[in-house]
Amino acid sequence: MIRFIKNRLLDRIIKTEWWIVLIGFLSILPFLLISIYANPSADDIFYHNIGHLRGFVEAQVFWYHNWSGRYISTAILSIQSLVENPYYIYKSIPIFLLIVLLYSIYRISFLVLGSTNKRECLVFMFLFMVVYLIQIPTVAEGFYWLAGAITYQLSNILFIWLIYFLLKLIQTNVLKYFILTLFLIAIVVGTNETAMVFVDLLLLVTLIFHYNRDQKINYFLLSLFVVALVCSAIVYFSPGNVIRASSYPNKRKIIYALLKTVNGIATYLAIWMPFMVLSSLVYINYLNKKKIKFESQFLKTNPVGIVLVICCLLFMGFFTSYWSIGGAPQLRTLNTVYFVFLLGFMYSIFVLLAKFNDANRVLFSFSKEVKYFLVLLIFLQLGKKNNVKLAYKDLLSGTASHFDRELKNRYQLIQNNVEANCKVPKLNSRPITIFAHDITANPNEWKNQAYSIYFGKKTIVTD
Repeated sequence: MIRFIKNRLLDRIIKTEWWIVLIGFLSILPFLLISIYANPSADDIFYHNIGHLRGFVEAQVFWYHNWSGRYISTAILSIQSLVENPYYIYKSIPIFLLIVLLYSIYRISFLVLGSTNKRECLVFMFLFMVVYLIQIPTVAEGFYWLAGAITYQLSNILFIWLIYFLLKLIQTNVLKYFILTLFLIAIVVGTNETAMVFVDLLLLVTLIFHYNRDQKINYFLLSLFVVALVCSAIVYFSPGNVIRASSYPNKRKIIYALLKTVNGIATYLAIWMPFMVLSSLVYINYLNKKKIKFESQFLKTNPVGIVLVICCLLFMGFFTSYWSIGGAPQLRTLNTVYFVFLLGFMYSIFVLLAKFNDANRVLFSFSKEVKYFLVLLIFLQLGKKNNVKLAYKDLLSGTASHFDRELKNRYQLIQNNVEANCKVPKLNSRPITIFAHDITANPNEWKNQAYSIYFGKKTIVTD
């Protein structure tokens, strides 16, 4: 009798979608809660200082000519209210990004899957977020460090909406979707160089695909591609970008870049793929049980071509860094590479499902024992060291709250200190989830100098 009840319970857990939703909710929850302990640092302070000293417009001219052509990122980071004590806006930004990311995934899945109902899109949304949050290369620089969050995570979200309106344009050929896509191209290209490359490649592939299918040029798509190239040139050839690139000695070494790219891709695929494949297998089994019909026009394409495009995106994500700076992509850059790769991987799964569905076949079919084993592997993966587990640890251990309290005490100490030179205690608590950078004992360190200007002191150093 007990064995019967256990088997019935396991069957119910695996057959229902709510266990995926529950895991998704519990995975997102700590990242929402820990946001209240985030504090500005490093580039956040630096951007604020330049915007304050030069004014918003002049600050954009300064950044473009001296540091970066990322005209959208620098504009947003120059907004003074984002980094002002008591940092309520700063702490709310990660929450905003997480919620908007959730909604964006939901909307794009609803469009791509077509006839699939809202429940299946909701399940996919939570599944995607679990896989993304567990394996994102750096949570701290992805959501809780403003400079990284705006430059890369906001870019990821806007990239989804670019795809969304591009698909709506292809579907309807309506002018308003052309304008919205055009607007988002200009924005996403202006956030960071990796996103810039992804947008250019996506539009080029879309243009070629439609030309091969229709045997004529789609002038809407051609116009979008031309605008993307113009915006990319503005970013790439900016004086600031040229100055910054000159500081990298190993840049533009083709053999070095190719070898390092292959090695980097192999390394990260070994990290990312196991859980992605495992989660996809369980999700495919769930979709098979629901007997969903994949009838969207966006899934009627060649799976081999999709895989080749995904490989190109992955290659360019790594190669861009090794070629332009002569080194590995920074973890915050890898956040974007992983995000786009995960989007492509999930899309390829749906294309395969549609292909098998048209042939009245099932992509994968598992026995009850295999399903139990796969679910067990997922829970074992969730129990290993990962971002979700670290977020809960930072919250429940008090490390995050202690970090926030230490910084509040530091701010108060600086404010009460009437001397031009100020010494503050080192941070004892550095939660992995939200800690990005801190000042040092060296007053000439650029982070210390930015900190000093921000608080109106000659120097600020740690013990």
